[in-house]
Amino acid sequence: MSSNTVDTTRILAHDAYSFAVSVTQLVYPNPEVPWRPSAIILAPVSQFHDSLTATSLVHFPINAPVLYSSSSHLTPITLGEIKRLSPMGKDLPAQIFLVGNFSSQVIKALEEEGWKTQHLNGSNFYETAVKVAIYRQEVVPSASKEGRTSVLLVSATSPLVSLPASYYAAHMGVPILYVNKDSIPPATARFLQMKKGINYTLFGGESIISTKVEEQIKALTTGKIFRVTGNNPYEISVNLSKKTSHGGELGWGRNMPGRGDAFTFGSTASWQEVIAGCILAHLGKHTPLLMVEKNRVPAVTKKYLRFLNPLKIGHPEPPYMHGFILGGYEQFFFSTQVQLETLLIQREKD
Repeated sequence: MSSNTVDTTRILAHDAYSFAVSVTQLVYPNPEVPWRPSAIILAPVSQFHDSLTATSLVHFPINAPVLYSSSSHLTPITLGEIKRLSPMGKDLPAQIFLVGNFSSQVIKALEEEGWKTQHLNGSNFYETAVKVAIYRQEVVPSASKEGRTSVLLVSATSPLVSLPASYYAAHMGVPILYVNKDSIPPATARFLQMKKGINYTLFGGESIISTKVEEQIKALTTGKIFRVTGNNPYEISVNLSKKTSHGGELGWGRNMPGRGDAFTFGSTASWQEVIAGCILAHLGKHTPLLMVEKNRVPAVTKKYLRFLNPLKIGHPEPPYMHGFILGGYEQFFFSTQVQLETLLIQREKD
């Protein structure tokens, strides 16, 4: 059985470390390609929040994919891929950006190989996110206006709901900060007070980030406040993809039927694969993330894909749609991949 279908490409691996390497080998088939990475982002494989935070560093001028390592030692397969890609770090403070809790042994191992490193870490994931946001806006500003003027605020306690933020962060270099459902953590509040003119986009409906928090944010900043609505990761990923970026409001603007859009499809079964795939939002087809269940395509996602790819009369004609499938068959059933193929090649009959 092929792992691919006509309109889907599945990325496979047996663990998170090798999956991230499979992604970079797909995106950078040869280290000499013109779009080679300028740096590498190293994220701790067991720390969701720090890994999500790291995705805003993907965008230009840093121009780096996310690889994983153990927090205590440099994972061999990751070191091998760093050597293959050999990031030059031109006009950057470092060649390897480490985000989150990494031991001195990991940094020492990288520096002994000749790499210049930058470690961004706080006493907790709230503070790490703030450090990355300040670094992204003040030391290596995003090449996009959105990355310099906007911040994504996501739930600290609803990780799956927050995943769609990683692809927009990688696409535009917009930093990610954390809030709680009914309160703003001190580190995040300090950032809001310091960056009063920044625009903020909340991820999720009021059941995820309350109106109480929204009012607290308004009291701390003079910037605009927006919200990507939705009560689950499927609704939020679709709403972010449909929303148009305008006047400080952020969105992919994928809302024109027949345009031939491409997407990355991630299962809620594994966040590591989803975050590792965010380089696909930065290069190539610049794909938004649509979340699906491992055993089915949710109704909201089906409705959206049918809207973008209405039933055709006669033979399909370009532009064609495409989907990247993140993960093996345990995380993403083949039957789900076939459902997506049916939606991408031609709308299902009702």
